[in-house]
Amino acid sequence: EKITLGNRSWIVRVGKGHAPEHATFWCEDEPLVIAGDQIISSISPNLGVYATEPEADPVQDWLTSCESFLPFANDKQLVLSGHKLPFHGLPHRLKQLIENHHNALSRLVDFLKEPHTTVGCFPALYNRKISENEYGLALVEAVAHLNHLYREKIISRELNSDGAYVYRTKSDQK
Repeated sequence: EKITLGNRSWIVRVGKGHAPEHATFWCEDEPLVIAGDQIISSISPNLGVYATEPEADPVQDWLTSCESFLPFANDKQLVLSGHKLPFHGLPHRLKQLIENHHNALSRLVDFLKEPHTTVGCFPALYNRKISENEYGLALVEAVAHLNHLYREKIISRELNSDGAYVYRTKSDQK
C-alpha cells in the first residue's frame, strides 16, 4: 500500500515476528525507512511466544519478513528504528540479523543433544547471565526459538514430572 505522510510518498511493507502486523515505511522520495522495532541497529528485536498463541513461530515469521525486505534495501537508506540511533547499511544489517538467529538456532540444536528445559537453554542462546529484569523477555524469546526448531521437526519435546517441557535434538539430527 502507498500512503502520503509529511508530503512524502511511502510504501508500507508489513513485517511479522516481533509483532503480528508491524508496518514499516519505505520512502519513495528519498532514501529513508521507518523500521520501528522490526529492524534495529545494534540489538535484535524481541521475538516472543506468549500465552495467547503458545505454538506460534515468530522466529520463522521474522526471518521471512527480513528476507522479503532485502530486495528493497540499499546502503543509502537512513533507517529509523524504535530503539538506538538511526543507521545506514540496511542490507548488511538485515543479513547480520538473519545470520545471528540462524547461529542461535544452530547453537541450540547442538546444546540440545542433552535434554534441557526452556530456562536451561538460556546459556546456549544468550551466552551471558540473564538478569531478573530481562528474564521475561528472555523466556518468551527462548520459547520462540524452541518452537521454531520443534515445528521444523529438528527437536522433540516432552513434559517432565514438573509439567515443564524438556527439549532434545532428535537422534537423526545429531
